[in-house]
Amino acid sequence: MSPSTVGFLGAREHRREAARVFLAAVAITAGFAVLTSRFAARPSFLELVGTATGLCNVWLLRKQNVLAWFFGIVSVATVGTVFYGLGLMGQAWLHLFYFFPINWWGWYHWVRGGERRTELRVSWTSWKEWLVYVPVFVVATYLVASFFDRIYDRAVFVYWDATIVVASVIAQWLLSRKKIENWILWAGPVNVSAIVLFFLTGAYMFGALYIVFLVNALAAIYEWIEDWRGRQVPA
Repeated sequence: MSPSTVGFLGAREHRREAARVFLAAVAITAGFAVLTSRFAARPSFLELVGTATGLCNVWLLRKQNVLAWFFGIVSVATVGTVFYGLGLMGQAWLHLFYFFPINWWGWYHWVRGGERRTELRVSWTSWKEWLVYVPVFVVATYLVASFFDRIYDRAVFVYWDATIVVASVIAQWLLSRKKIENWILWAGPVNVSAIVLFFLTGAYMFGALYIVFLVNALAAIYEWIEDWRGRQVPA
């Protein structure tokens, strides 16, 4: 199959899909905010924005819609600010100083990172790369936790938070390169762990959001594998 070219705002159907998903995400976020306000503190404006745009981001990423990156940029900026206020410094730094810039690069790479600067295609990560990622995860988790434990007196669950931070860094890097394994990392080391942590720290809106992220990641694993299989040319 010959490489295809896509613009940074996608095709017309991509923009229509993004508009529909955004409206649905706003409705879902508003409904959840009304529901949770009866049992917990009312979500802030930044939480609402971060949740709605975060929902758009993960859904459109699964569908390989390049406009996912626009919503991702808005989401990580607002969510990172909220995490800073909660004392989850690892999550705050992750969103503001890693997710925010790499979302810009991921947007560009999906559009121009393929053959002859065309649209990037789904692929698998080589085993040689995993020989790097696994030890990096272990060492980086210790270093990140130690760093935040030293510089922030009000930081909580630093080592737990650090495992999510480092796994997210690796997963986002793989996602920006359209590697299928990114969704496996999001589903397990990130989403499942983060759901428990966020509910423990009172970030109920984001805890619920990450449940949706988990379901989306599991669906994305299947869909991306099917997309990869569909592009294989029989020998």
